[in-house]
Amino acid sequence: MKLIGWVFDFDIRIILPLGNICPSSNLLDKLRKNNRKIRVNGTKEPIEFKSNQWFGATVRAHKGKVVACAPLYHWRTLKPNPAKDPVGTCYVAIQNFSAYAEHSPCRNSNADPEGQGYCQAGFSLDFYKNGDLIVGGPGSFYWQGQVITVSIADIIANYSFKDILRKLAGEKQTDVAPASYDDSYLGYSVAAGEFTGDSQQEIHRIKTEAMDISTLIVYRLNTTKGDTLRPKETHFSRLSAISESDNTFEKQQL
Repeated sequence: MKLIGWVFDFDIRIILPLGNICPSSNLLDKLRKNNRKIRVNGTKEPIEFKSNQWFGATVRAHKGKVVACAPLYHWRTLKPNPAKDPVGTCYVAIQNFSAYAEHSPCRNSNADPEGQGYCQAGFSLDFYKNGDLIVGGPGSFYWQGQVITVSIADIIANYSFKDILRKLAGEKQTDVAPASYDDSYLGYSVAAGEFTGDSQQEIHRIKTEAMDISTLIVYRLNTTKGDTLRPKETHFSRLSAISESDNTFEKQQL
């Protein structure tokens, strides 16, 4: 196993006077050794692959909870013939990193490129102000991409490391679109915040198109149970990242 990735917790007071980082604890170090297995024809085979998974590529914190993602985490799938689908996964650390729960929303029976097999969940990540999580998976559905929202409380509740497949009741996912939306990479970047001045939070996410044109898609957050997110689109040239700043949004172009 190699190039798995790391996440460190450190005191900012250590960085400022010394000019470097002195990590005080390694977040979720034991996860490197907990590769789960599946029995196929009487033989145990690895069901997940963590080498080159980019653990720590995306990290966010909110009120004592830290979420770190590995967007290139692969799993075998449950098909008779082994595969390696880069579904991605994230870990929620709580209680000063003493406990954790995993969230891999694309690790399910909807495998392969046409499904969520190439999702790369955790490629982008953000929190709502209420602490709910937004996860971007730009590789789903032939790289149409998608966004998943879920409550941290739902992730933590009744979590068991043995449950390789886990569907959370309160989780919401954007669905597959017509083939004309292939290669859009929705969820390449996501941000949540109050961008419109009406005190109601929205989700912003980016999709890319041909000729270096990017689309900023705004979803109005509605807490009514069962309601869908309604998008509004704005086009930019080569938009790659967004963030909230004083009730507006900032864009970064590469």
